[in-house]
Amino acid sequence: MLSQLLCMIATVNENTALDNRDQEQCILLDQGMKSMARFSRALGGRFLLEGFPQPFESCFNSEEWQRRRAAVSSLSIISKNCSKTLKSKVDLVADPIMKMVDDMHHHVRWGAMYAVEELSKYLHPELQNHYHQKVLPALTKAMDDFSDSKIQVQAAMATYHFVEKCTSNMLEPYLDEIISKLLRCLQKGKQLLKQWALSALAAIAKSSQDRFLEYYRTVMPYLNFVMTKARGESNGLLLSETISCMTTIWTVIGKDKFSDDTQQVVQVLASTPISNLDIHDPMRIQGLKAWGRLCKCLGHKFQPYMDVAIPCLLQSARLTLPDVANIEESDERNRMIQIKTEILEEKATACVLLRDCVAELKEGIDLWIDEVAETLVPLLNFYQHAEVRIAAALAMPEILKSSKAAIDKRLLQKSPFEKLCSDIIPALVEALVKEEVIKISAVMLDSLEDCLELSGRVLNIDQIKRFLSMIMDILDTSILIPEGNEASEQGEKVRKKVSLCLLEDFHENLQGFLVAILRPAFITYGTYAGKSYHQISILPFLHELSLLSYCLSTGYGEEGAEEFQEEALKFCESELLLLFKACNDDEPEVQEVVAHGIGVAAAFGGSIFKPLVGEAVSALNANISDPMAMHRDYIMAHDTAVTALGKICLFHEDRINASEVHCYSCFLYF
Repeated sequence: MLSQLLCMIATVNENTALDNRDQEQCILLDQGMKSMARFSRALGGRFLLEGFPQPFESCFNSEEWQRRRAAVSSLSIISKNCSKTLKSKVDLVADPIMKMVDDMHHHVRWGAMYAVEELSKYLHPELQNHYHQKVLPALTKAMDDFSDSKIQVQAAMATYHFVEKCTSNMLEPYLDEIISKLLRCLQKGKQLLKQWALSALAAIAKSSQDRFLEYYRTVMPYLNFVMTKARGESNGLLLSETISCMTTIWTVIGKDKFSDDTQQVVQVLASTPISNLDIHDPMRIQGLKAWGRLCKCLGHKFQPYMDVAIPCLLQSARLTLPDVANIEESDERNRMIQIKTEILEEKATACVLLRDCVAELKEGIDLWIDEVAETLVPLLNFYQHAEVRIAAALAMPEILKSSKAAIDKRLLQKSPFEKLCSDIIPALVEALVKEEVIKISAVMLDSLEDCLELSGRVLNIDQIKRFLSMIMDILDTSILIPEGNEASEQGEKVRKKVSLCLLEDFHENLQGFLVAILRPAFITYGTYAGKSYHQISILPFLHELSLLSYCLSTGYGEEGAEEFQEEALKFCESELLLLFKACNDDEPEVQEVVAHGIGVAAAFGGSIFKPLVGEAVSALNANISDPMAMHRDYIMAHDTAVTALGKICLFHEDRINASEVHCYSCFLYF
């Protein structure tokens, strides 16, 4: 089977190896590569390479370049599809590929460069850790081969992907030669080679960090020359790549080292309004990213450029989508769908960068903060793109921090901050109620927690009700998904498994969130929040939900009781009666949590709990005296009930009759 697949992948000739113009050969080659991918996924790459090495060795040692190239291509396919198992045995694929980088045939060398790119993407950091001493010199040598531009381009691409995952220590011995070769590519190479050389330079700067500083003054004249020439030739793609490379380097070396070099880039960005560019022009998104990097690099020194940068970001964040529903002609419909995709990408990028600018500039952006909020708050409900909603949610606490910092440092009136709170927090609550993607709900919950810690009392009773009810709905829905359900179709099985993993992660986030968010809510709202206990009847959920929801709900009740004691319990006397009834539940976990809740109520309920002492003691006695109470499944519930009874004796001694206390009271511990 392997031999047949390798033969299919070897169906290339001198003219079609790189451009694949021969349709019949393309079909056979494509089928062979797809089959190799499926075969390796089914059996495992390590199993194939260790158990059946002969077909690969035969191809690597063949005099036919097509077979050698097929072997190299197969290893890159296997690495991509079996990365998890091959990371521990990266030598199985790396050693044979590195032998081919100097092959006598240029198609095989090209295939080896492509394989290095694939291994860099899927077998990192193991490949970088063990093979940087072999890979980096090989890439440098290939980039110097001006007799074959395709190998040069592929070597530059592989360099970009490889150095992305390198450390500065790995790169240091090779920086002189690599940077020298990349600058030569910028000077003499064609368009595609220049683009990848720019990307590789930016990646080297990020990976080498401080060590790149000594090369900065050497590199910048080349970048300025390429930028000026690209601008003069209206080469938007090369211009955007150059600006991206320059601004990426600046984020690494620090504003003190480059501040004098920014003027030309700022001039290019300012003289190229995004609204005047074609929607397909790469300079639209790269221009936005460049403004974002400049803001990160310059910090508060970025303020002089805000009058140009922030309107650009706001304009892109406000882009509207074309209506493709009524377009019948297929070509026009496809064109509009492509435009819609590009608009969504630009919109999401702008939202992320607005959030970053607000977080970086803090009070420095206060003159724009209202417009930023007006733009991003409605996007909490932008259901056409998840990244837009996530970026908008993450921006909400940053907007409030910025406004509050402006008040603290400039003694501004508090009304702008209060208005932002009253706009943002209810909007987050409403967005949470509507959100269907559980990971986005988790992001919104985190943002809401941060916002509530910053704000005052801005939620009304209906909004508190909707918010807490929404939390219970999320828990209820997640618990109803049957864990381990065996679905008939593999896709359904995978879907449920992924959903259960997400829900498990979400529960962990939510548990911390409840503890963190409801304490400031109680502190902020006092009895106002206490009313929500009664109005939305949280405690009756306890018996209806399974253990997770049950524990979280009781944790919420305990948090409120400890903070406000009698005040919190004033509104849930009827719910306490349900706890007494739930002491007789068949599930030991339910008995345990209920007994714990009764103990909390006894300790903090004061005069509110006193009239209920008799019923509480009866309920706990019934639990303690149950014949199954000392069974290993029920022992924790029994101990918790004994503890709760002890708290009643401690805090409500005047309401206790000795005859009412069960004989197990001798085991009470406090």
